[in-house]
Order: sequence, then C-alpha cells, then structure tokens
Amino acid sequence: MSYCTKCGNEISGDDLFCKACGAKQDISTTAKNSEIYVTPAANEQTIEKLTDVTPVTFSSVSAPEPRMSPKKNPNMPVTILSVFLAVAVIAAGFLGYKYIDDSNTINTQQETISGLNADKSSLQSDLSAAQSTIQDVNGQLSSTQSQLATAEEDLAAIQAKYPLRNFESLNKLQLWASSHKQTDYNYADDQYATALAIQQAAMEDGYLVSACISWGHATGYSYVICEAMVGTTVYYWFPQDGIVKIYMADIPVD
Repeated sequence: MSYCTKCGNEISGDDLFCKACGAKQDISTTAKNSEIYVTPAANEQTIEKLTDVTPVTFSSVSAPEPRMSPKKNPNMPVTILSVFLAVAVIAAGFLGYKYIDDSNTINTQQETISGLNADKSSLQSDLSAAQSTIQDVNGQLSSTQSQLATAEEDLAAIQAKYPLRNFESLNKLQLWASSHKQTDYNYADDQYATALAIQQAAMEDGYLVSACISWGHATGYSYVICEAMVGTTVYYWFPQDGIVKIYMADIPVD
C-alpha cells in the first residue's frame, strides 16, 4: 500500500495526487514507502527478485494541475443587494411616473366628463323648452284644425246653397212665403226690417229673395214687399201676410 507524503492518507500506487488533501505525489518516494507482501508459498528466488526491484522515477511525466475549487467572493451579497436596490429605484420611478401620468389622464377625463355633463344639462333644458313649445304648437294646431273643420262644414253648407237659385215652382214659393210670415208694423223702418229677415231666411235655404220698397203713385205711400222669380215670372208678397202675387211676366233671363 502507499501513503500520501503530506497528510499520510492511504492512496493507490498509481495516484498522482492525494484524494484527501490534493497534494502532488512523488512516485519514487511512494514506491519506497510501499510495503511488499509475499505469500508463504513463494520461493527464495522470487523473494530475491522482489528485493532487488529498482525504483523507477517518472521524471518525464507531467501530472495535471489539481482542480481548485472557486473561491467565494465576499462582496457578492453587497453587489446583489446593490443591483436589487437599483432595480427597485428604477421600478419605483417608473411606477411614480406612471401614477402621475395616470392621475393627469384621470383629471383630464374627469374634466371632460364634467363638460359633457354640463352640455347634457343644457341640452336637456333646451329639450324641455322645445317639448313645451311643441306642446303649445300642437295645441294651437288642434285648435286650428278644429276651426278649419268647422269652416269646411260651413263652406260645404254654403256651397250647397250658393249660388242662390230661384224657386222651382209657384207652389213651392207660396208654401215657403206662407211659412215665413212676419209681424205687421206701422213704421216703414220696422216693415223693411221684416223684409230683410225674410231675405236672410231665403239665403239660408239657398233661394234668392229681394227686399224692396215700392212707391204707390196713386196713393202717395210707400210699400215694403218681397220679390222672387219662378222661371221668367216675378212674384211679390207682403212680409206680414205671405200671399204671393204676380208682378211681372216674361222677364228675359240670361
């Protein structure tokens, strides 16, 4: 067996370095320190040969340098901490800038929202005013439409009566005059008013009746009469009696 020349640890005969302390081994010295064991059955010749073994020096063999474990850097924790702090400062600065930027954005958006809310309130006020105006206009429109409907009805009634026409027959004229007799008055103004009332009633029925004042040349008095035509004949009657009489015949009609 062989032993390390530095720490005395047991090593193999062909080991160039100690596995315990890593010291380089001298092959010649190691060979001298080796113990030779011979079996009892060996003869004397064998013992002599083993005794005369000449140590061989491997001076030309270069052994590889022992692998050294890397030394720990005592400043490594400080470096790591410094890097971490630098990263933390950069991150804090970025987050602070981001926070300020976001705050400015939020403030801008809030101002925009406030402006939009003000515009919304103004528009709602305008809308309310417009709706009130529309209601007023609708009310006026409804009233106007009602008045227009009434006017159309009146126009239809007037169109049914106008242009005014003459009576179709003497019998119809007599019946109509008898049904529209007026009260007798002593004064001419009152009598003429009754003739005008008959004329108005005839217009409402679509007939043409004239209210006239006739002078009596023989008596020197004036008379209030109503006149109407049937065909080419003119008839007259007094408003208070309604008796129809012929006044003039064969009147040319255009």
